[in-house]
Amino acid sequence: MVDIGGGEGRFTCEMLNEIGTVPRSIHVVEPSDENVEEYCKRITTQFPSIQAVEPCRGGIEAFVDKLPTGPVYLASHSLYRVCDHDERGRSEIVRKLVQKGSAGQLLIVMASRQSQAYTVKHMVRTGVLKRGDPSTFGEDIRELIPKGYRVSWEIRDSFMDLRVPLRDGELMIAWLSYFCRIDALHLRPHIATLRKILIDATILKRQLPQMVQSWIEGVSTRAGRTTDDATPILFHKEVVIRVSSAN
Repeated sequence: MVDIGGGEGRFTCEMLNEIGTVPRSIHVVEPSDENVEEYCKRITTQFPSIQAVEPCRGGIEAFVDKLPTGPVYLASHSLYRVCDHDERGRSEIVRKLVQKGSAGQLLIVMASRQSQAYTVKHMVRTGVLKRGDPSTFGEDIRELIPKGYRVSWEIRDSFMDLRVPLRDGELMIAWLSYFCRIDALHLRPHIATLRKILIDATILKRQLPQMVQSWIEGVSTRAGRTTDDATPILFHKEVVIRVSSAN
């Protein structure tokens, strides 16, 4: 498997559980040494049958031409940095990913326009900071898939556990800085407003229907995490695009 933008491996573990197929080895593209270390530990602990995790330290632009073809290509959060700021590069990266990954199956997972979490991002960027919001969504990427390939897509329900961001002001600023792609210096003067936005957008797990609570617990357990009744939940939706050769 080739995992582009592996982070700490949490999302990859979720997707491997959903796919139901565990690869023998993974090439992971990830610029952070700290994340690579955590990724390798998490993946090999949860999936001991994986024989090797080979890190490629850098951004997607540097590696997309060098990566091997594989039975599964997973591309998600790493695409935002390119797609949100470079429209021409966005089309080129998607074209190259399709060429590489469609020999087996290419999975592209990105936020949906229906995501409540991205409504928060939009409010922070445009409402609080009076800036534009260049966010790219899965619906946009779907339109960039070249013709001649077999393409299917679906909306995937997800959620974010905001216990850590809501526990401490600086942790909240750090999380929002990463999520909204805004320097923390610009966020700190608005800390009270930002906290209210997050509190208003979340719901405590115990306030949800039992069926939804059970779903959250199941997703968390498979990802090696836990939740409690007071966990603040921010709901999220993602577009999952599957691309394969038409032959």
